[in-house]
Amino acid sequence: MTIKKENKINRGISLIRRSLDSCPRSSGVYIFKNDEDYLYVGKAKNLLNRVRSYLGFNAHSRRIKKMISCATELKFIKTYTESDALLLEDNLIKQHKPTYNVRLVDDKSFPYIFINKTNGWSKIQVVRGKKRKKGFYFGPFSSPSAVRNVMSTIEKGFLLRNCNDNFFNNRQRPCMQYQIKRCTAPCVEYIGNNEYEKLTKDAISFLKGNDKIIKDSLIKNMYKHSNNQNFEEASPEKNE
Repeated sequence: MTIKKENKINRGISLIRRSLDSCPRSSGVYIFKNDEDYLYVGKAKNLLNRVRSYLGFNAHSRRIKKMISCATELKFIKTYTESDALLLEDNLIKQHKPTYNVRLVDDKSFPYIFINKTNGWSKIQVVRGKKRKKGFYFGPFSSPSAVRNVMSTIEKGFLLRNCNDNFFNNRQRPCMQYQIKRCTAPCVEYIGNNEYEKLTKDAISFLKGNDKIIKDSLIKNMYKHSNNQNFEEASPEKNE
């Protein structure tokens, strides 16, 4: 081993040791950098334990050893949960393409909710992969169950279609989604375009974090059904 290479290794290990004094014990993301370049992005349930593990230099692969040797800076970003750390890691890898991350741009890792507004009747769907289509993307979500829960809320609260265009264009009567009150049946024009557009905008606003809209709408519907003595429809379970 040359002296120059040995100096780089010692510098990297020294960097890790110094960083332990300020390293959080919480979940989060750690970033190895070299000047302005991102070398490696990782996530951990306990950042201190994870970063400390890099001191066992000889136990690591050649790729990680080289990364440590090249590092001149080590940064930390705390998160509330391990799931948040997972999502942040994924976004940082996609954005900065770190040299030593094996999974550089794995767009199939997490699902997104996508609202397509390129035609007169917007649809909502779960997508993976690269963001090739024009529209609104929300996510990524940490698990399939998480995205299913949000989709269910959107379908109940805003009644947007989720069918493919071929199915939509060939309908002569509403499908089951309309029967179970998950869609407004725009395929057979049971709703006007302007009103449907308003529902789409409200759904987008809700997915951006303005959830007061759907809560107010549900309360309004409950009072409406109650005033009409339709007590079954007015129950909270029917309006969730």
